[in-house]
Amino acid sequence: MVSWKAFWCILHKLTLKKRHFAILCVVGIGLALSIFAHYVIREAEHSRTSSEFAMAATDRSTLIHRAIEQNAAILESIRSFYAASKRVESSEFREFAEPYFSHHSGIQALQWVQRIRGSGVAGYREEARENGIEDFQITELDSNQKFVAAPKREEYFPVYYNVQYGVNQVQAGFDLASVPVLKAVLDRCTDLGEPVSVSHFSSLLGSGHQPDYALFMPIYRNGMPTRTLTDRQENIQGFALGVFNLDSIVREAFLGLKVEEIGTQLCEYSTSKEHATCLLAYWGSEAATSEIIHLGRATLQPMQHESQFLVGNTTWAVVSAPTQAFIHKGRSLHPWIVLVCGFI
Repeated sequence: MVSWKAFWCILHKLTLKKRHFAILCVVGIGLALSIFAHYVIREAEHSRTSSEFAMAATDRSTLIHRAIEQNAAILESIRSFYAASKRVESSEFREFAEPYFSHHSGIQALQWVQRIRGSGVAGYREEARENGIEDFQITELDSNQKFVAAPKREEYFPVYYNVQYGVNQVQAGFDLASVPVLKAVLDRCTDLGEPVSVSHFSSLLGSGHQPDYALFMPIYRNGMPTRTLTDRQENIQGFALGVFNLDSIVREAFLGLKVEEIGTQLCEYSTSKEHATCLLAYWGSEAATSEIIHLGRATLQPMQHESQFLVGNTTWAVVSAPTQAFIHKGRSLHPWIVLVCGFI
C-alpha cells in the first residue's frame, strides 16, 4: 500500500512536468508567432516594394508610349496638311514642319517622300529647281556607301522635301526604294494604308548604329479612291517620313524620374512575335545598361514588368526591372527585430 508521503511525491513530480510542459508550450508558441510575424512583415514589405515597382514601371512605359504617339501625331498632321492642299511647295512644307522641332527633342528629320514615275523625272527635276533645290537628281548608295545617280526604273521614291535637325544621313533626291528593306516597308505601308515603322534607320543607310527609328505615313492623291488594294497601289502620292532618336525621346520622357532605381529596356518584336530585339536600354549609367541587357528577353523575372504597344503596325515592348538599390530601399529591420525579440 502506497504511503501518503510517496503519493504526494508522485503528485509533485507530475505537477512539475505539467508546469514545465506549459512553459515549453508558451515558449514554443511565442517562437512560432515570432517566426510567423517575421515572414508576414517581410512579405508585406516585399508586396509593397512590388506594388511600388509596378506603378513606377507602368509610369515609364506610359511616358514612352505617349511620347511615341506624339511623334505619330506629327505625321498625321502632315497627312492632313496635304489633304487640305492642292499643292505643297518646299517652303510651305518647311514652314509647317519646323515648329515641331522646338517642341520635340527626339525629331531628327521630317521629310516628304515623293512617288516619281520614271517618265516624269525631268518634270520633277525642273519643279525641284523652281522650289530652290538646285541640281536635283535621284540617287542611291553604291557598294562603297557613296551617293551615285540612280539607274532608270519604272518609279522612284526619293526624299523630295527635307527638314532636319543637325546632320542627317538622307539627302534630298535619295531613292529610299533603292534599299530593299525600305522598299518592302514602302510597299507594306502603301498596301495597308496605315503608318509603318522601321527601327535602326541609320544603319540601313550605312550611317552607323544609332538608337533611331523611322515612321512612314502613306499619303494618297486627293479625291482618288483608296478602298481596294489596287486603288491604294495606283493612287499613292508619297509618304510623310519622320526620323526619331529614341535616346532623346526616352531622356526627355524620363525627366524628373529617378532613373538609377529602375532599368528600362525598349524592345521590338519580330513579325511572328517569336523573338524581340533590344532597341535601347536605359538605366542611367553605362555599367547598369549592360546589366539590363543581360536580363534577356526570353522570360520575365518575378520582378520584371512588360508593357506592349503598336508603333506603325509593329509591336514594341517596354521591359522594366528594379535595381538592387530600389529593392533594398523597400526593406527594413522590422522583420528581424520581431524575430530576435521572439527568441529573447
